[in-house]
Amino acid sequence: MENFLRSKEYWHVVSEGITEPIDSMTMTQAQRTELEGQRLKDLKSGESVTYYFSRTMAIVNKMRIQGDKTKDMTIVEKILRSMTPKFNFVVCYREEFYDIDELSIDELQSSLSVHEHKFN
Repeated sequence: MENFLRSKEYWHVVSEGITEPIDSMTMTQAQRTELEGQRLKDLKSGESVTYYFSRTMAIVNKMRIQGDKTKDMTIVEKILRSMTPKFNFVVCYREEFYDIDELSIDELQSSLSVHEHKFN
């Protein structure tokens, strides 16, 4: 997230937010793809961990169908980077005391879901 905020390429997203199109607007395929990419960046405030994981894994599966060789470790790291601040202590704990290279996506999802239920 820190690198995302420093990137000049995405500064307009941070400062202005995502502009949602009006229902009557017609969009090109490229515009739809760009809008979807902006929506899928990080865990949204109020969004459940389970829903975020399902969105992320849907994207990963589409990428793998196209021949991408993304490792589970890369996905785990991306998910840890994209958590909201209320999960900071969980992310720090995981990074300090566990080997992230050995952490599976299911284990991470279970851990984050348990902590989410404790918050609510």
